[in-house]
Amino acid sequence: MSAVRKRLRRGRATSRNPERTRGLLLQAAFQEMYRSGFRSADLDAILAAAGVTKGALYYHFDNKQALGHAVVDEVIAKSYSPKVGAAFTERQEPHRRCGPHYSVHVAERRRP
Repeated sequence: MSAVRKRLRRGRATSRNPERTRGLLLQAAFQEMYRSGFRSADLDAILAAAGVTKGALYYHFDNKQALGHAVVDEVIAKSYSPKVGAAFTERQEPHRRCGPHYSVHVAERRRP
């Protein structure tokens, strides 16, 4: 048996790669939260967009709030300068921490 386990998922072979899975979850969560807002973000939609299972989500994050904090800390705050990123260091609800910054982040990521 090889060191990297392969399994069939939706007709394609995938390897277990926790870092890649976490990245897919964060990007899918960001898009869903941008589209629907944190409170209305649908975990099933995030899972479908990322192409992972609910077990994978809960392996990386304890709950939806932890996922929201990770989106703010690892996706949004890292794309800003240190001065702006410092505003994200407060610990409060994810939707309150990033509010208007979602649209700025999406606009910057869409630039060629």
